[in-house]
Amino acid sequence: MPGLTGRHSLVGWRRRTCRALRVTRTVLLSVLLICLLVFVFVLVGSQIFAATHNNGLAVGVGLGCAVIVAVAARWWATRPARRAAAARRHTDMSHLRPGSPPALAVPAAPTETSPGTLPRVSPARHPTTPSIISRAPAQAKVIHPAAAPPVPVAVTAPAAPLFVVDRAASEARAEQLQTYLAEEVLTSRGEFICSSARSCKASLQRAGSAFLEAQGHAVGPCYDLATADGVPLRILVVPMESGGSNPAYQHINVAQRTSHVEAAGEKAFRDRNPHMKGVTLALRLAFGLPVDDPKAEYLQFTDGTTAQLFSCFAMTNLLLCSAVATGTMSSRSTAVMRATAPATWSQRSRFCSPRW
Repeated sequence: MPGLTGRHSLVGWRRRTCRALRVTRTVLLSVLLICLLVFVFVLVGSQIFAATHNNGLAVGVGLGCAVIVAVAARWWATRPARRAAAARRHTDMSHLRPGSPPALAVPAAPTETSPGTLPRVSPARHPTTPSIISRAPAQAKVIHPAAAPPVPVAVTAPAAPLFVVDRAASEARAEQLQTYLAEEVLTSRGEFICSSARSCKASLQRAGSAFLEAQGHAVGPCYDLATADGVPLRILVVPMESGGSNPAYQHINVAQRTSHVEAAGEKAFRDRNPHMKGVTLALRLAFGLPVDDPKAEYLQFTDGTTAQLFSCFAMTNLLLCSAVATGTMSSRSTAVMRATAPATWSQRSRFCSPRW
């Protein structure tokens, strides 16, 4: 049918007309909105100026009201578009809802073909609407089937890591560290011989302070570890100081400090002090155990034995001694103590030789 195809067809004329109407409506609404904003700005600004005689305040309040009106007008104008988009999403997702009927392939309208021509859709007759022929080939309208229910998959917990332990090497490290401390810090007779003792004590001038000497270091009996592949793994925790509200908690050797740490590991997690709780979480992470599992407290070794986490690391304080408020855990370490600590700590950590 000539006159009904191409850009001069009835469909093309209707599309151009609708586009022109939309553009005209947009322009008119924009002009009306601008007039409304100017009116609101002038009205509110004049009222504020008449009341306060302040130009800046009048302009600011007028602009604020104009912006509020513009946002409200924009929201009101886009309501139909938002409703249409919501309806389309509702329609597109309806086949994915539980209980929806299975999808079917709906055939298109019957087509007519003639030799040497493309298939044509049979015109649909209507008493008041002229028939329009579409030259697009016939296709079937497919409704996507509903999504199949997910298949449950069994999730197995990862196997606990295995480690190789060298208890003899751990004991040798503890003995070497104790020998160094006996020669430089605290003798076997309990004499405090640290070369920085006098200057550190003199720097603590605050009243009500206690200076706790030589609070020791810990080396767990299972400190020397390696992964199943033979990679060395030695975890060293470095706190600032031991502290303590008990003035008698001083002159501690390596064996005593190690037993104190292991005793803390025998307590339930909730009963440990905040510092040891943090150490527990750090060790779980370092050894590849679940951090949020309260039962993840033991390491498994290739020889079939196990050990609690607090037997598998070393702890050397940065400060050999502690300065605290008397009877409390509040630290009062001085700048002199912190300045002399790094040199001695490097010597002490050399015996532990951390590796991760």
